[in-house]
Amino acid sequence: DTQDPLANALLQPQFLGTLVLELDWLLLRTDSEESLALCIAGADSSFRLIEVC
Repeated sequence: DTQDPLANALLQPQFLGTLVLELDWLLLRTDSEESLALCIAGADSSFRLIEVC
């Protein structure tokens, strides 16, 4: 297990039925053409980043 949120998001499997505690858009874009990043924090202490095109 890692403390790096991005690495943790990539390492954790996608479990169905995880209760989502927080859902936020990350403001990482420097160009309006870049994809958005959606941050999902689960009740099971999981953390996922999803790129939305």
